[in-house]
Amino acid sequence: MRREAEELKKELMGYAEASIERLVKLDGKNRRPTLTEIEGIVLEVGKELENKMAQAVIERQEEVRPIPGPACGECGKEMRYKETQPRQVTSLAGELRIERSYYHCARCGSGIFPPG
Repeated sequence: MRREAEELKKELMGYAEASIERLVKLDGKNRRPTLTEIEGIVLEVGKELENKMAQAVIERQEEVRPIPGPACGECGKEMRYKETQPRQVTSLAGELRIERSYYHCARCGSGIFPPG
């Protein structure tokens, strides 16, 4: 079942609020953080949020498998869904661990994890 947009938005907003709370707590320390410390935490929190958002959107796309299967890039025959497998991918948002559907071509033996 495909996750609704409002549910996804609520999940991401909760994560963003937790990230912002982490930044706000910087002022609660006994000493004031340096500019370098502030920048480091802002960049770290921003990267974590980027990663979480990218992963959530990618997983949402994955919830709808292509029916019929995609055409094989090698021979053009329709590929068949085999199973879902976890993958570690490097994206512009950083390292992501996602579950992707695997498709296999019975004719030529090629396999893909759409969308690419």
